[in-house]
Amino acid sequence: MFLIISKNTLNVCTSVKKQTSLSLLDGQNLRENVISENQKDYQIHAYQYATTSEPASFTKPYAIIYVEDDEDIMMAIRYCTENKLSLAVRSGGHQYRGYSSTNGPNLQIDLSGLESPNSQNYPYRKWFYDKESNRATMGAGLMISEIDEELAKRGVFIPHGECAHVRVGGHCQTGGYGLMARPLGLFVDYIYSYDIIMADCTKKTVRRDSQDPDDRDLFFSLAGGSPGNLGVVTSVTVNCLRDADFPNARGFKLAYPYSKERLQKLLEICAEQSDNPIEDDFCYSVLVIGADHFYNIFGGTDQEMRLRHKELYGENHELHPIASIALFGFWANLKGKGQPYNPSIFQRIKEVAGTPLPFFKIAMGFDTTEINDQPMPCSKMMIEWAWKNPREFDLPFQKRLWMTKSTSLVKDGFAEWTAERIDKLQAPLFNGCKIAAQFMPLSGKTTKFQTGNKDHQTSAAWRDSTSFSALDAFYDPNIPGAYQLAIEWSEENQMEGVGEKGIFSKDDRRLIWAPFGENALDLVPQYYYDNEEDYQRILRVKRKVDPNFIFTPNLFGVGASLKGK
Repeated sequence: MFLIISKNTLNVCTSVKKQTSLSLLDGQNLRENVISENQKDYQIHAYQYATTSEPASFTKPYAIIYVEDDEDIMMAIRYCTENKLSLAVRSGGHQYRGYSSTNGPNLQIDLSGLESPNSQNYPYRKWFYDKESNRATMGAGLMISEIDEELAKRGVFIPHGECAHVRVGGHCQTGGYGLMARPLGLFVDYIYSYDIIMADCTKKTVRRDSQDPDDRDLFFSLAGGSPGNLGVVTSVTVNCLRDADFPNARGFKLAYPYSKERLQKLLEICAEQSDNPIEDDFCYSVLVIGADHFYNIFGGTDQEMRLRHKELYGENHELHPIASIALFGFWANLKGKGQPYNPSIFQRIKEVAGTPLPFFKIAMGFDTTEINDQPMPCSKMMIEWAWKNPREFDLPFQKRLWMTKSTSLVKDGFAEWTAERIDKLQAPLFNGCKIAAQFMPLSGKTTKFQTGNKDHQTSAAWRDSTSFSALDAFYDPNIPGAYQLAIEWSEENQMEGVGEKGIFSKDDRRLIWAPFGENALDLVPQYYYDNEEDYQRILRVKRKVDPNFIFTPNLFGVGASLKGK
C-alpha cells in the first residue's frame, strides 16, 4: 500500500512572488546568457513542449540561464541555495506537462547549447564512443536523432523512445520506451553511469556496478524515478548493442488510410497478442494520426514558434495530410545468424491493413519483412522510425497514456471500444480536434521488456505490463467547443478504460515521462511507482542528496510536499 499525502499537507513552493536579484551572477561571464522575465524575448526562451497546453504559470521561471559549463551550473545552484529558491533543469523541454520548468521566483537552467557562443565545443553536446568497451558517453543536450546518427556510423545502437527531438538529459531519467522495447528493453536498461552535479556543488559519476549502497540507491532513483529532482545530469554513458549481433533483423514503417474498420481489425490482433504472447523477437505498434492540413491556416503560438524560431523549437519533417494508421514492426533476430525468420506474424498484420499509402512508403516508409528481403541494420531502423516532428500537431493537447497487465483484452472488448472512442473524435471533419493514439503489445515473461530490470537496479515502473495505450487529443483553441470536447473525451476514456471495471486496465498505471491529472506527485505515487518501497527509497535519496530541496521547482517531484518543513 502507498502512503497518500492529503492535499491539505501540500506546500505550493512557488506560490509567493518575491523580489529576486540576479546580481550574484553579474560580471561572471554568465550575465549575457541570463534571460529574465522582463526581457523582450522571454516568452521564446521560456517556451517548451507544454507551454500552450498548460497554465501559463507552469512554464514561467523568473529567469532562464543558458549555462556554458559546470561552473555556471554550480553558480546557479549556489545562488538558489543562498536565496532559498528552486532550480529547474531543462535539456530539451519535451516534458508533456512542463515539469522541466518552474514559476514564481525560481530559476531554470538550460543545457541544450542553443544560445552558446561556443556551440561547436559545448560540453553538454559532446559525445564519445569507446570501441573496446562498446560504450558511448553522450551529453545531456544531445537529441536522440543526433546520437542515432553517430552510433549508426559505428555499427552500434541503443533502444530508446520514438521522438527525435527528445534530448538525452530527460530521456535517461525517465525510461526510454520505444519500438524495440519488447525484445530489447528500455534505454535505462543500457545505462552504465550518470555524471551528475549534486546540490552541494560536487560532481560525481554514479555507476550501475557500484558496490557503494548510496550510489546504488542514487542510480536506482535516477534511472526512471524522479527526473531533474536529484541534481543536474550532465552526461550519461550507455552500453551499446552491435548491429553485427542481430545480422538478420527486419522491420517496417508503413501507413494506411484511416478507417474505423481497419483500425478495429488491427487492434484485435494487438489484443490477441497482448493476451497470448508471440515470439520474443517480435514487436510492433499501431499509431493513429489525424490530418493536419486544415490547421495550417489558424496560426497560434505553437505554429509561430515552429516557423519563426526553428533554432529553438525544431522543424517538421513528417507529413500527414490525411488521417492515417501507421504500422511499425521489428523482428530482433535475438538468437543470431542461424535463427530462421518467420514472416507469418507480420504477414497477417499487413494483410489486415491492406494496401499502404504509396507516397508515404516512398518518402518516409520502409519494409524489409518479406521472406526474400534483405535485412536492415538495427541502427538504421532506429533512425527510420524516429518521429521527426517536435510535436504531432502545432496545437494544445490532452495526453493520456496507460500501461496494463490485463490478459483479457479480447474478452473485455478492447479493440471495439478503442476503435469507437477514436472514431468519435476522428470522424467529424470540423470539430477542432485531432487524434494521436498508439498501441503496442508488450506481453511475454521472457521478453527483455519484462526481464530487463530483474536485478531491480532501475525504478522504471510497470515492467510486468502486457500492453500500453496512448490516447491523445489535440485541439484548436480558436474553434468553439474544441477544448471542452478534448477534455470530455479524455475523461470518458479514463472512466471507461481504466479502473475496477476498466476495459483496458483494472489498475491506473501511468509513466513518469507521460504524467497527467494531478500535478502533485506526492498525492498519487501509486500511479507512477511499482510499490511503496520504491517510492520511499527514492524519497530517502532525495532527502539525503538535496536536503534543501533546491531541485524541487514544482510539485511534480518526489517529496515536493515536504519542501520548507
